[in-house]
Amino acid sequence: MTAQVHEVLAFDIDSKCRLPVGLADLKVTDASHFGVDVSVNIGEATTQETDGFRLICCSPSWFAGYASTEPGWRALADPDTPPEPSAVVLGAGLWFMRQWDASLFLAELDRVCSDASGGPTWGSVASRISRWVPWEFDYRYDADLDAGRTR
Repeated sequence: MTAQVHEVLAFDIDSKCRLPVGLADLKVTDASHFGVDVSVNIGEATTQETDGFRLICCSPSWFAGYASTEPGWRALADPDTPPEPSAVVLGAGLWFMRQWDASLFLAELDRVCSDASGGPTWGSVASRISRWVPWEFDYRYDADLDAGRTR
């Protein structure tokens, strides 16, 4: 089973516009100090069906500034968590780049998909991808495995 990126949509967290655009159309405010919210549709290479994956890609300086001043900074790690300060924030789906470069970002995303490919089921491949990019159905896959079912 081979994973393939089908679509990438993103927006610059610092911009006033919160509407995602294609990665080629993304204009970050400052390429060396940025935070980008990225939604990725990944599926098998032989079909158009996809699942959603989501991550934040940012510069270390942007993260440091955001985490030190933003009261709801926990949302970086888990957008479904209420925005309240916490002493511990687990950073699943957080990628760092010193300089924003869409082509380098896509190359790394393709590498993650390539490295995850080869599993016996889509669930196993998607679960491998979700080690680096949180998957919308990871909880369901875990529940299926816990129940002794596989896809």
